Amino acid sequence: MSETIITSVAEFHEQLRQRATGAAVFLYRGQAEAAWPVSCSAARRLTKDPADPLEIENVSFRTLIGYLEFLIARAKMRGFLPPGIDMTSPDLELLAQLQHQGAATGLIDFTRQPHVALWFACNEARAEDGAVAVLARSATEEIGSRGDIENRTIQSFYQGDTLWSWEPAALGNRIVAQSSVFVLGVPAVASDMMEKFIVRAESKDDILAQLESVYGISEEMLFSDFPGFAVANAANKSFDINDSMTYWLEQIERATDDAAKVTAHSACGLAYADIGDDEKAQVQYVAARRIAERMQGLSD
Repeated sequence: MSETIITSVAEFHEQLRQRATGAAVFLYRGQAEAAWPVSCSAARRLTKDPADPLEIENVSFRTLIGYLEFLIARAKMRGFLPPGIDMTSPDLELLAQLQHQGAATGLIDFTRQPHVALWFACNEARAEDGAVAVLARSATEEIGSRGDIENRTIQSFYQGDTLWSWEPAALGNRIVAQSSVFVLGVPAVASDMMEKFIVRAESKDDILAQLESVYGISEEMLFSDFPGFAVANAANKSFDINDSMTYWLEQIERATDDAAKVTAHSACGLAYADIGDDEKAQVQYVAARRIAERMQGLSD
């Protein structure tokens, strides 16, 4: 696998431009740590050290198939079938839904959008180099329609070194936002089938800022469903404290009379003081006082 170092979105663009050839289509996968193999989460679950490429390579097809069939049978037995899936649905569709909800499956997430992959390479493990792996779609057998999977077992997709690529018709906003493509058929994609861009750890924060400000790519956009929104707002996620002022500023806009405006400006001032912005707090206090004085003058 050839490796190229990138430290900015502009460098990433230039490297992609240099590799653009005619109608070639590529799939991209971002990983927070460059050393990780490009593997399915099921294989990682079945190993003691999921970051060890040798352990991943040693996951046998029999073990992987046995795990996937167990997962599917258990979900059906317990009645854990999401909307749109029933007992007659193709097993691959159920696996896709399980993957969508966080289960470890035999599907490897790729995307058609290089910027999305770059975001995933940067979003976690900020102290480690990340990576974007690039796979030519021509290296895979495409699953073109639902008819291609309706009468096929999971085992039939894991029969050697064939890579399959599949874009599920619709699994919700998240799949659409991420331009997701699933690659399957092996525990891990062989490194010599891909090119890798290494994202330096010290560049991750700047790249994330560029992706959000220029391209609108953020955690909330990529995980644009209710579970994703909840995770994006968990206690361990960063938050710009200034955004907490949005509500209080909106109260000023919504105030319909002077008395309500005095209350709103005063509350906004106190909120600014709470986050340590005394200058803006003072602006709000002055606004409240002026309105109050005007009201007093009208009543005299």
